[in-house]
Amino acid sequence: MDLTLSLAARVLALTGEDEAAARSKVNKVIASGAAMERFAQMVAALGGPPDMAEDWRTHLPAAKIVGDVTAPTAGHIAAIDGEALGLAVVALGGGRRVETDQINPSVGFSDMKGVGDRLDAGDPICTIHAADEDAAQAAALAVRAAVTIGDAPKETPLVIERFDP
Repeated sequence: MDLTLSLAARVLALTGEDEAAARSKVNKVIASGAAMERFAQMVAALGGPPDMAEDWRTHLPAAKIVGDVTAPTAGHIAAIDGEALGLAVVALGGGRRVETDQINPSVGFSDMKGVGDRLDAGDPICTIHAADEDAAQAAALAVRAAVTIGDAPKETPLVIERFDP
């Protein structure tokens, strides 16, 4: 959420808006539900369901296999390899390897813990949604390989460097 607010505020600031005011404006639009309403309008305009904002959960199919990936040890999530997680979603069928691949909207990850979160051994790292047991097992291995559990990470800024025109 912080990264989304920072990026959106920066984009508005490039149009001349004060960055702090822009961040506040973006936060209000999300909190009020106006952002979801606009998203739902875009979905409907593209041929999707007209009630996406009110009832989005019923428009997404459920996966056949749903289960948690648990932490093998206690500690903090010190790092997450986002590319590896993305490739794991593609392997589940939630993305395309080639343009002609069909996307399965029922698969993927939910309830993903983030960097800095404290876990005990056995706590869920995320929930996998898969089409079959083999895919779920492969995804669980990929998640465990992508997530580093160790000491609490040092706080780093979300935006490291800006390139202003």
